[in-house]
Amino acid sequence: MRLQRIPLTFRNRITGDLAHTTIPGAHGGKSPDALLALCRRPAHTWSLVGRSRGSPQPGPGSNLSARIGIVLGTAWPDIIGGGELVWRDIGIHMQRLGFDVHVFASSRASYGSGTLRPVAEIETATVAGMAYHYVPEASIIANVQDWAREARPSAIWTTFGWDVVQAARLTSLRGMAPLVVYQQFWQGLDADTFAVPEGVEFRPEWAEIFAQADTLVANSGYAARRFAHASQSEVPVITPPTDDALGESSRDGAVLLVGSGPEKGTDVFRRVAAEFPDHEFIIIGEAPDTLGPNCSSIGWADPRPYYQTARALLAPSLVAETYGMAVEEARKWGIPTIVSNNGALADHAEIVLSTARVGDWIEATARVLDGDCRVAGAVMRKQDALRGLEAVMTRANTRPLSGETFPSIATYSGGDGTSVDYASRAMLEMFGLSHYTGGDIPDGVQHVLLQAWSPAHASLFSRLRSQGVHPWVVVHSPAAQGELDGEHRVFSEVMPLGSGHILACHAPLAKALGARWLPVPTLVDELAPHRRGPRRPGASISVGMWNTWRPRKNTWTQVLAMRELARISGREVVIHGPMVDADLCHALGGDVRFIQTEHVSRREFYERMADMDLSLQVTHAESFNYCAMESTLLGVPCLVGPGTPAGRFGLEAAFVVADPTDPILIAQMAHKAIQDAERCWFHERMIRSAQDLVDYRHRGLRDTLEAIERGGA
Repeated sequence: MRLQRIPLTFRNRITGDLAHTTIPGAHGGKSPDALLALCRRPAHTWSLVGRSRGSPQPGPGSNLSARIGIVLGTAWPDIIGGGELVWRDIGIHMQRLGFDVHVFASSRASYGSGTLRPVAEIETATVAGMAYHYVPEASIIANVQDWAREARPSAIWTTFGWDVVQAARLTSLRGMAPLVVYQQFWQGLDADTFAVPEGVEFRPEWAEIFAQADTLVANSGYAARRFAHASQSEVPVITPPTDDALGESSRDGAVLLVGSGPEKGTDVFRRVAAEFPDHEFIIIGEAPDTLGPNCSSIGWADPRPYYQTARALLAPSLVAETYGMAVEEARKWGIPTIVSNNGALADHAEIVLSTARVGDWIEATARVLDGDCRVAGAVMRKQDALRGLEAVMTRANTRPLSGETFPSIATYSGGDGTSVDYASRAMLEMFGLSHYTGGDIPDGVQHVLLQAWSPAHASLFSRLRSQGVHPWVVVHSPAAQGELDGEHRVFSEVMPLGSGHILACHAPLAKALGARWLPVPTLVDELAPHRRGPRRPGASISVGMWNTWRPRKNTWTQVLAMRELARISGREVVIHGPMVDADLCHALGGDVRFIQTEHVSRREFYERMADMDLSLQVTHAESFNYCAMESTLLGVPCLVGPGTPAGRFGLEAAFVVADPTDPILIAQMAHKAIQDAERCWFHERMIRSAQDLVDYRHRGLRDTLEAIERGGA
């Protein structure tokens, strides 16, 4: 399906030339001035002379928030199982990425009963900041289509499950926005006999459905391989964001099975329980019932209280599971898991068995109850699992950057040589903004971005408004960074101006304020000539610590970490950067050598940065952190903290230090990053992931500039 488009005709007031274009039908009812702004034609040069009749009234196109539509079968507030938990967490995380999330559901369910309740009439609600649309199943597709025409979402996320007919209807959403399909259900199962077919063949009609997706996402490597067979393309993986453990199981409670229905292997579980009468066996999910003297099912319930004491978790699933969330959650609590060899369960469990031989399950359970089995191997942190969203959203935004310019928007930096000035210059060069120096307003300029608020900006802000120009205050710092840097006056002066005058470079801050996200751009072409390939460090490890003179830069801890790096690597460590307190740095660094570097030209700075073996930016709070992105794009691994966008999502997880206060952890990760960067494949992937993040932010910036020009103030 394609959006209806309205033809427009403009006349140049000076030359008399006519220009023709089309716009989405939702904007056909806008005023002539609004249409001129939408099409980026200055009103003093152009006039609207024709448009089609019967144009639909405009929807909420002036809203500045990028939107995501998520189409579900079952609503989140009344959770029934793991799939809905995944969607809830994805929706919450998407808000951190700067999106407004709209959820469409045609049924509800609740813990305790597991009973689905169809939605009888349209309702709306707000849950965890997300807009919920409860819609009867018969009209949910039409409802989503109407919403998408008006809201123009950045993407529509959905999932394909058992109902092939419903899934086929969802494919009608293609063309309204990039369609992202997150496939997380069982595959290849005969729903009548629960027989799992051999090989990778499965229901042929699914291949046609998968072909409709702009981006097809799987929840495990196993599922990705199967889906790739049907879609004939590479399938990215987002591991389900299972909850992190709140402690370690005491392992003096029950043996668990989490799931509902015979396909989960409840018969195998019951037969195993009968062999251990002195131990309690509990099924979470199956309707409440007593299955034996020591075996019962309790219905749907929060499993975490049971994880605190569980002895083991059994997953004798008869179906080809594509992940198995309960298995990973149990392992995070230190609970050994015994699973069937169907699907992806075998990829993250302690013991893997065939469900055809119950005796093997009895023997394995005895080993676990005797304490002979412990959790082995790494578990996936919830935050690390969610970071995969950024790469998927990059791929989902299929609209390319095509040299669009925005001369009706001007930028004013009011500084020179700072990162703020760099961001302003990049907007001028990449998106054709007009340059405003604080004097007369350039012809055709309707909006001015005031970068890095200072006392002088207040009078400039008022003057611009008095002259009919809409001023925008660009807040570069997140709240945490502003607090650490003492920018109290800046925040107290800017926030009362209202979200209609604020652009925030930090996506969560923008979301919390109800303002628009303004991702800062990176001039990648300036970096390319200095990019270096993979290399092995020499006798000394060169470490770049640039821009490290404020409390949020975490200098002391990073210097201590380099002292530890010298010890574990057996090499001398040389730190390059502007050291503010040289005596303290030498006291903390021990044998670490310091080379003081002053500010130099950008070209020389890139040359120095590319000559490092490692960059350190394990800081406490950032809105972006140019040093981290530039270093990675130059081919130099850079460690970052979780409080920077590069740490929240986008870069390789191998570079994100979970605890910025731990110098031992920083040193260990630094040693590993340097070794990884010697490998060609890792080096190339590192640069590619950084480029993906930059491209995504540039698309986000373009969308923001377009929204501003549409009159979204």
